[in-house]
Amino acid sequence: MKVLFKKLNLKNRLRTISLTLLLVNLCFSYNAQVFDLTTGQGSLGSTDPVWTAKISGSVYLPTYIIFPVSADLDEGTSALFGVENECGRWISKIQPNSSHYLEWSYSTASPTSLTYTYMRHFTINECLFDPVAHLNLDFLAATSSVMEVKVNGVVVYSAAYGTVTGFTPTSLIVDANVHYGLNSVQVVVKGNCCYSALIVCGEITVDSIDEGTPSNLGCCDPAAGEILSWTTVPGAVGYEVVVLSNDPVCYKGTEIPLPYETTYTTTENIFLMPPSTDSHAWKVRAIYPSGCYSEFSEQQCGCAAEIGCSPPVDRNCLMDNGVCLLNWSDMSGATEYEVEISYNDDACCEGEGNPTSEIFTVNTNSMSIPDIEDCFSWRIRSVCGEGNFSAWTSFECGCYVKEGKALEVEPKLFIEPNPSNDIVTIRLDDLEVTTEQKAELIIVDMSGVTVYKSDIGINEPIDVDVNSMVPGLYICRIVSEGATVVSKRLIVE
Repeated sequence: MKVLFKKLNLKNRLRTISLTLLLVNLCFSYNAQVFDLTTGQGSLGSTDPVWTAKISGSVYLPTYIIFPVSADLDEGTSALFGVENECGRWISKIQPNSSHYLEWSYSTASPTSLTYTYMRHFTINECLFDPVAHLNLDFLAATSSVMEVKVNGVVVYSAAYGTVTGFTPTSLIVDANVHYGLNSVQVVVKGNCCYSALIVCGEITVDSIDEGTPSNLGCCDPAAGEILSWTTVPGAVGYEVVVLSNDPVCYKGTEIPLPYETTYTTTENIFLMPPSTDSHAWKVRAIYPSGCYSEFSEQQCGCAAEIGCSPPVDRNCLMDNGVCLLNWSDMSGATEYEVEISYNDDACCEGEGNPTSEIFTVNTNSMSIPDIEDCFSWRIRSVCGEGNFSAWTSFECGCYVKEGKALEVEPKLFIEPNPSNDIVTIRLDDLEVTTEQKAELIIVDMSGVTVYKSDIGINEPIDVDVNSMVPGLYICRIVSEGATVVSKRLIVE
């Protein structure tokens, strides 16, 4: 038997669809799904794992991977009824013979007498919003004639009879609307009497134009702390904010501390960061009712890092001949410093008068406060030039007064070990009290809530178990006659 066939040397070119949207707040979701449409991915004679087929009026059944051959019995020859292709294999609803061939003779019946529909399902996950399918068929042919390509029953491509056949393949690039859940692509073929075969090479890429990524990120630095904000995302039930402290891109110092990430969630499009002196970057993404997330926004530096200088560190408050002296480390890039004094701060000054505050500007890394009569706390920020500022430091309890006058001898408060996650020993020295007077140790967290309170004597150490306290920064205050006379930071690990 002489075998005659036609070979088309068509190279399988996988095309890529790209689309650039120059629209504010719109970008493609990276949650794209790709579905391979290539037929015949298996061994000859076996069933195709994803494609089914039916004749009009019947039900969908598995398709078989075959090699279609037509026979001319009078001449004793057979020919491959269709082109060869590097990518896929032919499939048919008809089961092949033992040699995996599908054989038939030309019929005198009408060549458009039967309609075959080949179908492949694909399932889109719920994290794609308003998905769009991009069909990229690099090779499409049938041993009879392809008439239509449908997605979910909607025609996305049609051809006149005889245009796309086993010897005249085509390629197809087209978009189609799809939905979350089960979808289908169908190829409708008009057959030569009772036989048909199909070959497809290509894929469907499903993605979405994601309007859900937060945008227009903003950062401001009010007295309360650093506020992060972004545009509200329609349909979002919350947002996830990731803060990368000591980010190498945003850190302006010479020796970068070890970076670490902290994740926060909020239901608003605004977030007040906890007080921190770290240079940091941040990004945000939307949370949807389904539990899916949008893509993260672009990462950007925090307020303080954007302007090129950091908040002051190593702050101290000392008594010197009745004068409170504040000092701190001189910061690179700082031209001046702003110091805010908060008199009668509730977090440091129990039972004092009405809170007031005052801001001073100094051009050195120290400041003296003479004739002070009120209990106070203080914080500071660097002035970085051209009207820019670093972030504020957190408030710290300052040098306090007793009976309206600055103490001539500064009380000394010792905390050992510090930091700790177990037992700390606290000792008070050099406090001027009579035997009738009592001193009280009060430990408060950074929100001003008292977590521990006990009487304390001069040079009489007491042990405090901090194991049950939440890790973080605390203020230990010594109160005598209603005034805080000394304070010190305690770090609980």
